[in-house]
Amino acid sequence: MKPTASHLVKSQTKASSGIAGFDNITGGGLPLGRTTLLVGGPGSGKTIFALQFLVHGAQDCDEPGIFVAFEETSPRIIANAESFGWKLDELQEKSLYFMDAQPSPDLVQSGDFDLGGMLAALESQIKEMGARRILFDALDILLLLLPDQTAIRREIYRLHEWLSVHEMTGLITLKADGDQTSSISQQPFGFMHFMVDCAVILSHNVEFGVSQRSLRVQKYRGSSFDENESPFLIDWSKGEGTTLVCTSLLDEMSDQVESSSQLQISALVDTWIHLSYLVQAGERNRGLSIVKSRGMAHSNQVRELILSDAGVTLADTYTAGGEVLMGTLRWEKERAERVVHEAAEAAAKLKRVKLEAEEADLEVRLKSLQAELSAKQIEKDLLVRDTLSHEGEISESRTRIQELRGADGETMAGENP
Repeated sequence: MKPTASHLVKSQTKASSGIAGFDNITGGGLPLGRTTLLVGGPGSGKTIFALQFLVHGAQDCDEPGIFVAFEETSPRIIANAESFGWKLDELQEKSLYFMDAQPSPDLVQSGDFDLGGMLAALESQIKEMGARRILFDALDILLLLLPDQTAIRREIYRLHEWLSVHEMTGLITLKADGDQTSSISQQPFGFMHFMVDCAVILSHNVEFGVSQRSLRVQKYRGSSFDENESPFLIDWSKGEGTTLVCTSLLDEMSDQVESSSQLQISALVDTWIHLSYLVQAGERNRGLSIVKSRGMAHSNQVRELILSDAGVTLADTYTAGGEVLMGTLRWEKERAERVVHEAAEAAAKLKRVKLEAEEADLEVRLKSLQAELSAKQIEKDLLVRDTLSHEGEISESRTRIQELRGADGETMAGENP
């Protein structure tokens, strides 16, 4: 069944983690103002994941954060994170606070204790710096000091209620027993999975002889999410400003783009370049296409990859209709299309010459007719002029004759028409 997008928790009600792949899986990040549980075995990346969540909030979201450490000391955490380029020393001045809450090895417990004192101190710090995010790293270290399960549950519910009252986006990390994350709900703090609004399970296994970290969102109240396990990478190269290129050999050569390799490296990267072979007409040609490239436009064309003495080149984009061809077949089709195009151009040129000749002939004939018309008009004007002149001369001659013969006025009037 294809999952449908949920409208119960919209993206604006989520706190971005700063981890692009995780934000895609959850539709925006962790639930804002709610509690998230992060569980994993040793080396699975719990502390780094949580620290990046705090750093991203402080640097990019204007949400100061508090790191409550129950296992490692804050100087050691800061030293371990130097390679990621987060500049924690600068953030500590106003937007990121570290609280060391590690139990002393020499601690002698006398009577019951609770989290009330620590929460009161945190409340004062929250008001002072306006914190919106808080991390309780390795909370199980402290909870194991409680005498029984009843006390553990009581303090966990106290913490959960405190986070809800202060509308803090809380993140709690716990250890899993080994890599048995599938049975996490059966472990000592398994009931927390039912209490929190979001639960994320991290694992660190060896697949095909290669160390691989993976992540799965177990639950997310009020929001749709990707329920499948996804690989993730703790990447030092971005902090160093280094461009990392990974290669992966596919088991089968096919003209179809596989969703991923066995190690699922494709799910980790920002840009996925797919190389393939295309066998046509007895030739094996190489093809290159861009499957994805986050944050930038890219071509959807399959381009021919040419390896020659000059190096690696890409053939021009195939613009002919029909199936994309490579090698000799492409050359033959382009040559045939070029011949057809040249023949069409020659035919058009010949027709253009004929039309120009006919146009010139018509222009000559038109000029001749215009000259003949002008001559006829002149001849007509002369004829009219001669006729009028002749009639005038006849009238004058008759009048003169009458005068010479002494004709009276009545006779002259009677003779004139």
